[in-house]
Amino acid sequence: MGGISELVTAFMSNDPYYPRPRPQDPHYQTFRAAYLGACPAEQDALNIALAFLADIEREQVKRDAASAGHA
Repeated sequence: MGGISELVTAFMSNDPYYPRPRPQDPHYQTFRAAYLGACPAEQDALNIALAFLADIEREQVKRDAASAGHA
């Protein structure tokens, strides 16, 4: 699924204008639900949307770990 890494980079570069993609964060849950709700119903589009969301969540885990290491 080409292009997802570019989407992740763009999403993360909008800091501080995005909810942190942490599954326990209610702001992120609202964002995630709205993002999926706006996604076309075709399976390919849904797969891309889910891959994007999974990748930004993984990137946030990496960033949180890096921050914890510098604290």
